[in-house]
Amino acid sequence: MLKELTPACVLVNKGGDILYVHGRTGKYLEQAPGKPNLRILDMAREGLRYPLSSALRRAGETGKEIRETGIRVKTNGDYTDIDLAVKLMTEKSLPDCFMIIFSEAAQPVGERAGERQNGESGAESGNRVIALEQELETLRTNYQNVVEELESSNEELKSSNEEMYSSNEELQSTNEELESSREELESLNEELSTVNSELHNKIEEVQEAYNRITSVLNSTRVAIVFLGNDLRVRRFTREATRLTNLIDKDVGRPFDHISHNLEYENLSEIVRRVLDALTPFEDDVRTHDGHWYRMRVMVHRTEGNVIEGAVLTFINIDAQKQAQEELEKQRDSALSAAKRFTESIVDTVRESLVVLDEKLRVLMANRRFHETFRIPEAEIQGRSFFELGNGIWNIPDLRVRLTVLATSGQSFEDYRVEHRFEDIGFRQLLLNARLLREQGKEEGRILLAMEDLTGEKR
Repeated sequence: MLKELTPACVLVNKGGDILYVHGRTGKYLEQAPGKPNLRILDMAREGLRYPLSSALRRAGETGKEIRETGIRVKTNGDYTDIDLAVKLMTEKSLPDCFMIIFSEAAQPVGERAGERQNGESGAESGNRVIALEQELETLRTNYQNVVEELESSNEELKSSNEEMYSSNEELQSTNEELESSREELESLNEELSTVNSELHNKIEEVQEAYNRITSVLNSTRVAIVFLGNDLRVRRFTREATRLTNLIDKDVGRPFDHISHNLEYENLSEIVRRVLDALTPFEDDVRTHDGHWYRMRVMVHRTEGNVIEGAVLTFINIDAQKQAQEELEKQRDSALSAAKRFTESIVDTVRESLVVLDEKLRVLMANRRFHETFRIPEAEIQGRSFFELGNGIWNIPDLRVRLTVLATSGQSFEDYRVEHRFEDIGFRQLLLNARLLREQGKEEGRILLAMEDLTGEKR
């Protein structure tokens, strides 16, 4: 029913492109020769284009429905009278769209004109005149519409011309600015080229200085490792590869990931403590193959006193260690010889001699002491002097004197002791004691000499 009863209509957008077609529109529209397109003005048949263009323009300007009647459209070599309606759509889904409705004229132009000629519709010549007058009227209307459209287009062109002129001036001004900017860029490019050349020379100088420093560091045969604040390897000397398994590709790697040949643990932890406390650390370390190095961990600072990380240096001290071992052997040998010499001298002394430490423990005694008081040598070493011979020397006054001597260094001479010993009987002894200190040692030695006066008259 819709197809039969509703007139043919077309939905077009603001640009005149067909969006949708309903019904048979072949009497009104046909595809124009050339490249296919959907512009409705290009597809309008002869006699329809100008009225349709005018109606679309007026509908867009006024927003009202525009109707045109009695339009003569040429179809298949003959003319057909139609009515045209153009309406602006108000739906949100169809913005700026137009509905164009085509319908055949309810009363042909010839019949309407005949009625105005008081019944002369039968006359063939009259109908022809009336038709021509109607066609002339249509042409006048179309001409007026075209004139109005031309005037409107002329105004738009004039406005566009003014805009183009203004744009041309702006473009000219922009062109001048661009030209000025181009000159500035050329000047800047020259300056950048000069700076680039200077930087290139500086880079070459820095590279040359870096190579010289590297050569100097390598020639010192000192193992040096530079670490950043994040304990990543920044640089190292050739000598460092003997102590750590570093290669050139390890620059930038964490120091924890690098193994080393040192008999030392927690090396990374020591570096962290140095960076936290800002105090250097020094120690002697030994490699797995028996070499000794003096390790020193220091904070690395720039000229502006900015901390950039830590520096580890390793100096070979095999010669010093060997010399130290030789000196220790010589010292031990000399001490042994001196001890033997001293013991020989002490043993030749006629008086009884005892050497005590500051805690009054027996370190040694001469032969005369063992023979006189009949105390075996094996029973005195390391024992308290007052425990010897079942406490034969545990004399209160003598204990006080020896204690004062050990604490204050106050010696005593010609101290007479009369005592009855279990194994040797009554004895009269004259004791002399003195505190001896060796240079470089805090603990001293007490030399106690005993002269036997038994049987002598005084």
